[in-house]
Amino acid sequence: MTYLKVAVWVVALFFAGAWSFGLIVDPRKRIKATVVTVGLWWILMVFPALGAFNVLHLLWLMPLALIVPGGIQAGHVQRRLAHPSLSYVAVGSVLPVLGPAIVLSVL
Repeated sequence: MTYLKVAVWVVALFFAGAWSFGLIVDPRKRIKATVVTVGLWWILMVFPALGAFNVLHLLWLMPLALIVPGGIQAGHVQRRLAHPSLSYVAVGSVLPVLGPAIVLSVL
């Protein structure tokens, strides 16, 4: 394994672990978009762990998993002036984030 791949694993595990710890310890951080983001990060890390695609793809998939749930939650709040449910944010985020990961694993 090259040093770059090890560095990507360290960074990915650091962010997922630190944000998971933050969600467990501080209830104020349990925003729906953040909960969905952390869940998607752990799911995304399963793909390279199983050899489905190269770990370097996490460099663009993890930021995508950060942006999409936040955008869905912000767009919903802006349109309806209400906070969406966790399932609404999760379901809306699955296809745009996990879709490319599944495509990469098939190729």
